[in-house]
Amino acid sequence: MSSDNTAPTFEALPNKVVFKHRLMNPAKNHLSSPTDNIMSPCTQKLVAQRNSKIQTFKPRSLSNSFAEVAQGKDGEQ
Repeated sequence: MSSDNTAPTFEALPNKVVFKHRLMNPAKNHLSSPTDNIMSPCTQKLVAQRNSKIQTFKPRSLSNSFAEVAQGKDGEQ
């Protein structure tokens, strides 16, 4: 008898199928507290400082950084 015509068992399914199913239906965290969103004064200060730094952040171009390094190496030789 050939087993080619039988349906695959759960063990035969690839992990990607199971993972895709979990992504489509994420499990909700049932262990939550009403105080989970309350922050201590220290945490509030840290979050405010982080947010202010993020808002004033100016991205640097990598090409400029590479050019500066290349010019520095050319000048040393």
